[in-house]
Amino acid sequence: MPRPQRSYLSPTPASVLQPAQQLSGHSAVVRALAWSHDSALLLSGGKDRTLIVWRPAESEQPLQRQRFPGWVASLAWGAHEWVAVGCSDGHVYRWSPAGTERADRPLIDQQQLVSDLAWLDADHLISAGAGTAAIWHTASGTCVHTLAGHRGRVTSIAVSAALGLIASAAEEETVRVWESASGALLHTFKPHEWYISSVAWHPTRPWLTSGSLDEMIHIIDYPTGALVQRCGHVPDWVRCLDWHPSGDWLVCGCKNGALWLWRREGAQLVCHGTLQAHQRNILALQWSHDGRWLASASEDRSVRVWAFAPD
Repeated sequence: MPRPQRSYLSPTPASVLQPAQQLSGHSAVVRALAWSHDSALLLSGGKDRTLIVWRPAESEQPLQRQRFPGWVASLAWGAHEWVAVGCSDGHVYRWSPAGTERADRPLIDQQQLVSDLAWLDADHLISAGAGTAAIWHTASGTCVHTLAGHRGRVTSIAVSAALGLIASAAEEETVRVWESASGALLHTFKPHEWYISSVAWHPTRPWLTSGSLDEMIHIIDYPTGALVQRCGHVPDWVRCLDWHPSGDWLVCGCKNGALWLWRREGAQLVCHGTLQAHQRNILALQWSHDGRWLASASEDRSVRVWAFAPD
């Protein structure tokens, strides 16, 4: 796709992020990240079919490794001791770093690559795939609701427990909003010009945030659909994004390996700066639950952890 004529943001160092750990242990692209709820452990999974457990505050050495039948495409650590692991073989596995859950027993059979995972509540998990997402009852492994309507692969899903809503983004440039309880489709938005790579709800406001290969981030007020703000253009594809738990900071990762950071001032975001975090495409980002750390994962086979020190 030829790059159109646009006014791009000027790079400015992001002073609030400082390098803490560079975690090297994967032999292929790293696709997924998940923090434990106490923010002590970080999980990373990738195309080497390996899940690695790290304790970033103490060491750059892996604590544990686990192989899976397919490559690891998505991770979701809920309010349990175990984590849901979505793989390229179409299965979601239930695995525990404590060794109480085995990696060879599928929790869910989706029959297609599991592109994203998100917990709806303690008993229900949402998985994404080609054209659909689904809500599963994890104890029985049964599908409760199918969220159908996307024409392309569902790339990202996000849950707002406060609003009782699920958002899904897909390759065909749409973001759809579903009622959590019934699985009913409520709204369809088309905020971007190209493939949408990531979607996230603001932690405290009814803001639906999406990032795209059109080099833009859009923030929509829900349910009015009113545009709150367009953030960009950044100089390359937006591949992933995440809100800080405080709701005051938004970070995105780009194809060129750069992180971009925005700070909320009232109802607007101001670009704080950028950081060349990786040598290649950033495919996953996640703030720790305590807000002290940011983890990034890349095509360069590395995971990096950044200490967050706001002014």
